Amino acid sequence: APSGAIYGWSMESEAKERAFEHVSKGTDYTAFTYDFLRKLVVAVTREGHLRMMGHLDATLVDLHADSASSGYTAVVLAAHIGLLFAGMRHGAVRVLNWPLRPGGIGNNSYRQVALHA
Repeated sequence: APSGAIYGWSMESEAKERAFEHVSKGTDYTAFTYDFLRKLVVAVTREGHLRMMGHLDATLVDLHADSASSGYTAVVLAAHIGLLFAGMRHGAVRVLNWPLRPGGIGNNSYRQVALHA
């Protein structure tokens, strides 16, 4: 989503109506995933930050990368077990509790697994 927009459509309905919309001008998103039950998106920005947004809402949670070399790169959501897997630039995976909580990484418990150096 290089335009800063993320859209989602309900393919189950006859009308194929838009189910999700988030626009943040000037933001480049490189990866995202959607929680169908809570109607939340978590996305990765080009700078390596994680953002959680609701439908037509501003950013609800913004988790900044620890440093430029350890930013987030990819996300996989396992909402049914309350976990978000976030790949890191330095090769680790952070496993965070889902949904994310406001207040930075200090308010979001996680485990980090180093997969390669």
